[in-house]
Amino acid sequence: MGRRRSRSRGSDGRSIWTVLGVVLLLVTAPVGFGLNTTTDAFTSLSADRGSSVDVADDTGSIFGLDVAPSVAAGTTDRLVTVTNNAGQTINFTVAAHTGTVSNSQATLQPKESLVVSVDVACSARADSVSFTVEGTAGDRFSGKTTRSTTIGTSNCGAGPAPITSGDSSAGGSNGKGSFTLQNAKSTSLTIVAINFTDTNSSATKISNSGALTSNRSFEYSDGAFSFGTKVDLTTNQTLAPGETVEVTADKFRKQGGSPNVDMTGKYVEFVLYLSSGEQVTVRVTFPQ
Repeated sequence: MGRRRSRSRGSDGRSIWTVLGVVLLLVTAPVGFGLNTTTDAFTSLSADRGSSVDVADDTGSIFGLDVAPSVAAGTTDRLVTVTNNAGQTINFTVAAHTGTVSNSQATLQPKESLVVSVDVACSARADSVSFTVEGTAGDRFSGKTTRSTTIGTSNCGAGPAPITSGDSSAGGSNGKGSFTLQNAKSTSLTIVAINFTDTNSSATKISNSGALTSNRSFEYSDGAFSFGTKVDLTTNQTLAPGETVEVTADKFRKQGGSPNVDMTGKYVEFVLYLSSGEQVTVRVTFPQ
């Protein structure tokens, strides 16, 4: 009787060659790009033209992230230091969701670092700043992660807001809303741009050819714009100390351009951008 040939199998019944093949695949797959698979810093990752993996831990990986424990409002402060821990050159971009970042983009060789700073205005109504770090290497790799840190206000003091809102009125079904702005500083200031950021109404845009007009020079006449969009004023407004300007928004509307939104009893919040670089957040509540 001939001798029977037998195959070696693991304890779970799989061929030993199958097991070795899986091990070799896991060991060799990331070597081509120099990826560190023991730590992760991504909310999304794509490598080798399409293979993707979702990760959550923030322990280093390809993006070495040294996030500042806090940033100071009213000044420029370090936000994050990004280090390229890969074995290849990576293009990095950092974008903050609050404040203005500087030195936010660089092409880093392996082990090189990028120090990113952020300037958060004292008038910003936020207790934290979130930011996104994105890295790409042609079509071979892309990764993105979002992180945050707290905002300290010890530099801001308790002085009055540079601009305050005064009398306001809503036009009912015609969708108009008027309000006054006053310079509360002891020096002149110039308003150069505006961004409507929040409301408890159903309005999502201001829609008219002359969207913002005033009894002074404050004007935006370049057509409709949506909430969340910063627009440069067609004509800037300079206010001396204590001076006011009455602004009319025409018209508050839903997405798509109609119908008009009655702002009676509602509030709207917007950011005013000054020529000095300062950003001032103002809330206007239209009376019942």
